[in-house]
Amino acid sequence: MEVGKSKKLSVKHLKKKVKRTWKSKNKKIATVSKNGRVKAKKAGKTTISCTFKYKGKKYRKKCRVTVKKADEIILSTAVAAVQTTEAPTITEMPLATETPLATETPLATETPDAEPAKVPGTPIPVTDSTKTLALDFEDGTNTYVTGRQGEEQLNVVSGGYDDDFCLQVSNRLKNWAEPQINVTHNLTDFTTYTIEAYVKHSAGSNRTINCMWQSTDLSGQLQYTTIRQVIVPTGNWVKIEAAVVAPGDVTELYIYFEMQNYTNDFLLDNISITEKHIYLEQVQATEGLKEVFSERFPVGCVVYSYNLQNEEIAAFIRHHYNTVTFGDELKPERLLNEEKSKAAQDGMPQINTDVIDKCLGLARENGLKVRFHTLVWFSQTPDWYFCENYTPEYDGSGTEKTNITNLVDKETMLKRMESYITQIITYAETNYPDTVYAYDVVNEVINSSITIMLD
Repeated sequence: MEVGKSKKLSVKHLKKKVKRTWKSKNKKIATVSKNGRVKAKKAGKTTISCTFKYKGKKYRKKCRVTVKKADEIILSTAVAAVQTTEAPTITEMPLATETPLATETPLATETPDAEPAKVPGTPIPVTDSTKTLALDFEDGTNTYVTGRQGEEQLNVVSGGYDDDFCLQVSNRLKNWAEPQINVTHNLTDFTTYTIEAYVKHSAGSNRTINCMWQSTDLSGQLQYTTIRQVIVPTGNWVKIEAAVVAPGDVTELYIYFEMQNYTNDFLLDNISITEKHIYLEQVQATEGLKEVFSERFPVGCVVYSYNLQNEEIAAFIRHHYNTVTFGDELKPERLLNEEKSKAAQDGMPQINTDVIDKCLGLARENGLKVRFHTLVWFSQTPDWYFCENYTPEYDGSGTEKTNITNLVDKETMLKRMESYITQIITYAETNYPDTVYAYDVVNEVINSSITIMLD
């Protein structure tokens, strides 16, 4: 924060009637009022805490604040929103999050439950103060990169990108057998970072290498997000570089690197993550894209919910766009509830409404319309959805959809699809009227690899 400026903090999704007690660790640096407004006094660092009772238990969450004299805001918060999921056994509640002049209105109408804490751990040590993570293997050892499968061989070898050493990844027995780094305690939720790394292989022809997030959300579900995909020619070092927002509302977060064709080894070097900020004043001084094309068509972009929970990114999106499409969060694998579907008396699939609440609530808060993507798709739809008793059985030769032996008949599947689609649209239109302007009903309906029409 800048000296003399103020910001309003709130505990997201916590009902107004819950009493909060705000406290500043160092009032000479920044003070906080009884309603959570922080006033920057002088340059330095302090911690703002919020104490409250929830379901008879006492909780305290902290927000780290840096006050600077320059016209620059650095409010470092690890943000976590209370979700409307089944109550976990852990007793932590959400962190205070920067919401300038925002009201404390929950995204969902149900009573919030306690939020799981991040898994125990400590940050990976960093000697370069300008970076959040930096691994170059120049000490000849590898301490922090592990294998996702557990059988990968990760060896430090000579021949680094621009130095002596790099990490060789071999003995990959599955396509998902890849090197990963636990960055749970190095990164701050919903904060923008620049990620860089160098990769190389000697497979003899081009290979695709992806840099990915793997996050565990508050309900325990794993989520995978592509950070950057690059085509790597054989025998050449190629730089992976991307500016991304770190996922939030997570208990654990990994970054990993995957290469197609697990029979090939590859090299990895100079992995770094650096916090990044947008020059919003410069952005907002220009005419937004939505204004330029206002008389022709609306302008939109693909987002993830955590993009809209980063105030800098959200401001950028509001400036340029009228609409958003959530990249993966509104697809069937996130909205279908396996346990509730198996227990349903009518045999119809049941949905998770918390994801809809989060996405559509954030869009509405930011004045954005939503293209709902997507209701029906062969990919990112769980196998059990197509099976008798919602329990897949396979032929023993694999676990692809083509290996399933107990698919329901066409009539049953059409009923399930109709029920699922009806539930989704009814919930969205009832709780978030005028927010969704279009629904992508069927995605990739034409199979380009065959020449016959399917029924």
